[in-house]
Amino acid sequence: MGASKFKTLANNSLLVECKSETDRDILQMEIGKLSAVTVERAKRKLPTLLLMFVLKNVEDTAIKDTVLQQNNLSHVEDPVLNIKFTKRLFEESRHVVIEVSPNLRKELVALRKIKLYCSMCKVQNFVVVTRCPKCLGFGHPSRFCQNQQKCSP
Repeated sequence: MGASKFKTLANNSLLVECKSETDRDILQMEIGKLSAVTVERAKRKLPTLLLMFVLKNVEDTAIKDTVLQQNNLSHVEDPVLNIKFTKRLFEESRHVVIEVSPNLRKELVALRKIKLYCSMCKVQNFVVVTRCPKCLGFGHPSRFCQNQQKCSP
């Protein structure tokens, strides 16, 4: 019962992980009674994928519907597909980073290549690793770093 993990974050806030949703709701209600403390639920990030070699003339707005229709993915429940940004440009094509729902990600990664209009696009997981240039540690940018400066080897 209760909280299972605590972690101090860079902006003087505290991350508390509860063992159940009931425990979370009770904790949130009790903390809500305090005037000096605010409660904010952590937002889950959607997984990101890299679509490689998307033709330049394909509009971002058409990608979601086209991916679902041409690759027989209409059975996927509540599919989310948002264009995040273009990673790399080539003469005729580009690499596009998309944010997808977990169930759609599973389907797309299993396919490995998808149809997008008249071309085939490779699908790969897209993972961003944050590394601090000050202390060379992972998981935070330099503006939140409280460690000593380190020189790279």
